[in-house]
Amino acid sequence: ENPFIYFSPSEQDYVFQGFASYYTDLNFGYNYAQMSQEDFQKVIAEAKAKSLSNYNVPVTSEDKIVTLSTCTRVHGNTNNQRFVVMAKLVPVGTPSTHSNPIAYNSSIDA
Repeated sequence: ENPFIYFSPSEQDYVFQGFASYYTDLNFGYNYAQMSQEDFQKVIAEAKAKSLSNYNVPVTSEDKIVTLSTCTRVHGNTNNQRFVVMAKLVPVGTPSTHSNPIAYNSSIDA
């Protein structure tokens, strides 16, 4: 229903589009900065395969990804469960689909 994540540090606004959401354990940690393009594409494919919904969002290892994780106890009373949402940065100027259209990831003053 709400496929976008809005992140607004003081210098710029960013919009990310969700492409996967899933439950996992603590073994999901990724170090994107030290990952090859091939390994990064495997992470994306794994996230999409585990996802509770198919968001029909194309994602490649060239995209900028944000991973959000929070504790959950959906599978019982243990401390090693996480709910993960993964989203990609929407390209600058991509038109929105809201009733008051804007261009995603453009300057606030534009």
